[in-house]
Amino acid sequence: MPFDKRQTLKFGELATHGRMVAPHQVGQLHDAERTTRTESDQQRKKGAVEADSRLVQQGVIALRTVQEPDEIDQRAAKLFQIACIMHLYVAPDEDYIMCMIHNYRILVIMGSTRAKRLCPQIAAWVAQVGREAVPAQFEVVDLKDWPLPMDDEPGIPALGDYDFEHSQAWSRKISEAHAFVFVTPQYNWGYPAPLKNALDHLYKEWAGKPAVIVTYGGHAGDKCARQLRQVLRGLKMKPAPTMPGFTLTHDRIKANTGTIDPATEFAKHSKALSRAFAELARALRGKRLPARLWPW
Repeated sequence: MPFDKRQTLKFGELATHGRMVAPHQVGQLHDAERTTRTESDQQRKKGAVEADSRLVQQGVIALRTVQEPDEIDQRAAKLFQIACIMHLYVAPDEDYIMCMIHNYRILVIMGSTRAKRLCPQIAAWVAQVGREAVPAQFEVVDLKDWPLPMDDEPGIPALGDYDFEHSQAWSRKISEAHAFVFVTPQYNWGYPAPLKNALDHLYKEWAGKPAVIVTYGGHAGDKCARQLRQVLRGLKMKPAPTMPGFTLTHDRIKANTGTIDPATEFAKHSKALSRAFAELARALRGKRLPARLWPW
């Protein structure tokens, strides 16, 4: 006599608790369990497809066979979140997993706060190159818009207990980002104090996140870049190996016009910048973001 679901569960409980099951019923029990699992799989598969359509309506793309970012259909102008839906049919007892990978947020942080500076134009160009290389949201952050008094927090930043609203706001801003690009000039073989202060105001908000260091100056900022990389590592960040450095001529530095066309001025450095963003993209793909397990 064929077993129904109720009987399957009943005999399954008997077997689980060490109770006896008649030998001639063992095969029937296994067949019934397979049937029940198949039906359950079909129900879960149907639920996954229905969820898929809901995700699309919410501006989410189901990423199945896509392996590389350039394979994603980008015909729509708006940014989408990406959902990777994996169905583990080979292991019927396992919960089905829906891994939500939200579109990445990358902050391009300007290191200079001087009144007449080239940093805004250079940072904007770097962000544009980044948008073409990495499927992510890029935002340029001007430290002038984030006034952080020097070492004003009474507590230790590593504890994450901030007394002042400006520190709390800065903490929220950095926590929301998945990666960073630091664009900074080299001052006297180092990087500007406002950037160091912005870094030192926090700790855990930086930890574990990849970063690209971009410098510029009369000597391309190589010493500044090495110092900044050391500090980022101290904050448990993951700086990219390639650190593009843009050389400014002595005449441009002396003129101090505050204007520049980075795409033209630094054209010969564009390959290094693209290589740095490729390294950042690989770091983001390998970064394990928090995921939720959803039983369908």
